[in-house]
Amino acid sequence: MAIDLVALRSELDTDPGNLGYAPLIADGQTGAIAALMAAKNYERVFPMPIGEFRVWAAKNGALVALHDISDDKQVAAGLRSACYALLSMLSAPDVTELDPSDPDTVLLVTVLDSGGVLVKSDLVDAATRPCGRGAFLFGVEVTHQDVARAMRS
Repeated sequence: MAIDLVALRSELDTDPGNLGYAPLIADGQTGAIAALMAAKNYERVFPMPIGEFRVWAAKNGALVALHDISDDKQVAAGLRSACYALLSMLSAPDVTELDPSDPDTVLLVTVLDSGGVLVKSDLVDAATRPCGRGAFLFGVEVTHQDVARAMRS
Protein backbone atom coordinates (compact mmCIF):
# COMPACT_ATOMS: atom_id res chain seq x y z
CA MET A 1 0.00 0.00 0.00
CA ALA A 2 1.46 3.33 -1.06
CA ILE A 3 1.53 6.18 1.40
CA ASP A 4 -0.17 9.41 0.29
CA LEU A 5 2.93 11.62 0.27
CA VAL A 6 0.91 14.85 0.19
CA ALA A 7 -1.00 13.77 3.30
CA LEU A 8 2.25 12.67 4.97
CA ARG A 9 3.86 16.03 4.14
CA SER A 10 0.85 17.79 5.65
CA GLU A 11 1.17 15.63 8.77
CA LEU A 12 4.84 16.53 9.08
CA ASP A 13 4.27 20.25 8.46
CA THR A 14 1.29 20.69 10.78
CA ASP A 15 2.12 18.04 13.44
CA PRO A 16 -1.50 17.75 14.61
CA GLY A 17 -0.53 15.00 17.06
CA ASN A 18 2.12 17.26 18.63
CA LEU A 19 4.81 14.63 18.22
CA GLY A 20 7.58 17.16 17.68
CA TYR A 21 8.54 16.65 14.05
CA ALA A 22 9.94 20.18 13.47
CA PRO A 23 13.44 19.77 14.96
CA LEU A 24 13.82 16.35 13.34
CA ILE A 25 12.77 17.76 9.96
CA ALA A 26 15.24 20.62 10.38
CA ASP A 27 18.02 18.07 11.02
CA GLY A 28 16.86 15.79 8.17
CA GLN A 29 16.39 12.88 10.57
CA THR A 30 13.99 10.79 8.49
CA GLY A 31 14.70 7.64 10.51
CA ALA A 32 13.94 9.38 13.79
CA ILE A 33 10.69 10.75 12.36
CA ALA A 34 9.66 7.28 11.14
CA ALA A 35 10.51 5.83 14.58
CA LEU A 36 8.49 8.55 16.28
CA MET A 37 5.55 7.79 13.99
CA ALA A 38 5.89 4.06 14.74
CA ALA A 39 5.51 4.40 18.53
CA LYS A 40 2.44 2.35 19.45
CA ASN A 41 0.43 5.18 21.01
CA TYR A 42 -2.70 4.80 18.87
CA GLU A 43 -5.31 2.16 18.12
CA ARG A 44 -6.99 1.31 14.84
CA VAL A 45 -9.37 -1.29 13.49
CA PHE A 46 -7.38 -3.44 11.07
CA PRO A 47 -8.62 -6.11 8.67
CA MET A 48 -8.63 -9.57 10.26
CA PRO A 49 -7.08 -12.48 8.37
CA ILE A 50 -9.85 -14.97 7.58
CA GLY A 51 -8.19 -17.66 9.72
CA GLU A 52 -8.10 -15.32 12.70
CA PHE A 53 -11.76 -14.44 12.13
CA ARG A 54 -12.69 -18.16 11.98
CA VAL A 55 -11.02 -18.73 15.35
CA TRP A 56 -12.76 -15.67 16.83
CA ALA A 57 -16.13 -16.82 15.44
CA ALA A 58 -15.62 -20.35 16.77
CA LYS A 59 -14.74 -19.08 20.25
CA ASN A 60 -17.81 -16.85 20.32
CA GLY A 61 -20.32 -19.36 18.96
CA ALA A 62 -20.87 -17.29 15.84
CA LEU A 63 -19.57 -19.99 13.50
CA VAL A 64 -22.20 -22.51 14.59
CA ALA A 65 -24.88 -19.81 14.56
CA LEU A 66 -23.95 -18.85 10.99
CA HIS A 67 -24.41 -22.45 9.85
CA ASP A 68 -27.59 -23.06 11.84
CA ILE A 69 -29.34 -19.86 10.82
CA SER A 70 -28.35 -20.03 7.16
CA ASP A 71 -30.26 -23.36 6.93
CA ASP A 72 -33.27 -22.40 9.10
CA LYS A 73 -36.27 -21.63 6.86
CA GLN A 74 -38.10 -20.16 9.87
CA VAL A 75 -35.60 -17.28 10.08
CA ALA A 76 -36.16 -14.11 8.05
CA ALA A 77 -34.56 -14.22 4.61
CA GLY A 78 -32.40 -11.14 5.24
CA LEU A 79 -30.69 -12.67 8.26
CA ARG A 80 -30.30 -16.04 6.53
CA SER A 81 -28.82 -14.28 3.53
CA ALA A 82 -26.33 -12.37 5.71
CA CYS A 83 -25.26 -15.65 7.36
CA TYR A 84 -24.88 -17.33 4.00
CA ALA A 85 -22.88 -14.37 2.64
CA LEU A 86 -20.40 -14.50 5.50
CA LEU A 87 -20.07 -18.28 5.26
CA SER A 88 -19.39 -17.89 1.54
CA MET A 89 -16.70 -15.32 2.29
CA LEU A 90 -15.11 -17.68 4.82
CA SER A 91 -14.80 -20.44 2.23
CA ALA A 92 -13.86 -18.33 -0.80
CA PRO A 93 -10.18 -18.82 -1.70
CA ASP A 94 -9.83 -15.23 -2.91
CA VAL A 95 -11.08 -13.70 0.36
CA THR A 96 -8.09 -13.40 2.66
CA GLU A 97 -9.37 -10.97 5.29
CA LEU A 98 -12.46 -9.48 6.87
CA ASP A 99 -12.31 -5.72 7.31
CA PRO A 100 -14.73 -4.58 10.07
CA SER A 101 -14.29 -0.97 8.90
CA ASP A 102 -15.33 -1.65 5.28
CA PRO A 103 -18.83 -0.16 4.67
CA ASP A 104 -20.23 -3.36 3.12
CA THR A 105 -18.83 -5.46 5.95
CA VAL A 106 -20.24 -3.00 8.51
CA LEU A 107 -23.69 -3.46 6.98
CA LEU A 108 -23.36 -7.25 6.97
CA VAL A 109 -22.08 -7.37 10.54
CA THR A 110 -24.83 -5.00 11.69
CA VAL A 111 -27.47 -7.40 10.33
CA LEU A 112 -25.74 -10.33 12.03
CA ASP A 113 -25.51 -8.37 15.29
CA SER A 114 -29.19 -7.43 15.23
CA GLY A 115 -30.03 -11.09 14.56
CA GLY A 116 -28.00 -12.27 17.55
CA VAL A 117 -25.46 -14.17 15.45
CA LEU A 118 -22.47 -12.20 16.68
CA VAL A 119 -21.72 -9.07 18.69
CA LYS A 120 -20.46 -6.29 16.45
CA SER A 121 -18.60 -4.47 19.22
CA ASP A 122 -16.78 -7.70 20.16
CA LEU A 123 -15.66 -8.15 16.56
CA VAL A 124 -14.45 -4.55 16.37
CA ASP A 125 -12.60 -5.01 19.68
CA ALA A 126 -10.94 -8.17 18.32
CA ALA A 127 -9.80 -6.30 15.19
CA THR A 128 -8.51 -3.25 17.07
CA ARG A 129 -4.75 -3.19 17.48
CA PRO A 130 -2.19 -0.79 18.89
CA CYS A 131 -0.33 1.05 16.18
CA GLY A 132 1.86 4.03 15.47
CA ARG A 133 0.67 7.34 14.09
CA GLY A 134 1.64 6.28 10.57
CA ALA A 135 -0.52 3.14 10.63
CA PHE A 136 -3.29 5.07 12.36
CA LEU A 137 -3.36 7.58 9.51
CA PHE A 138 -2.37 5.47 6.50
CA GLY A 139 -3.09 1.85 7.42
CA VAL A 140 0.61 0.92 7.26
CA GLU A 141 3.66 2.10 9.15
CA VAL A 142 5.60 4.98 7.63
CA THR A 143 9.21 4.21 6.69
CA HIS A 144 12.15 6.59 6.66
CA GLN A 145 12.01 6.38 2.85
CA ASP A 146 8.37 7.57 2.93
CA VAL A 147 9.38 10.47 5.17
CA ALA A 148 12.27 11.40 2.87
CA ARG A 149 10.02 11.32 -0.20
CA ALA A 150 7.37 13.42 1.56
CA MET A 151 9.96 15.96 2.68
CA ARG A 152 11.12 16.33 -0.95
CA SER A 153 7.57 16.75 -2.27
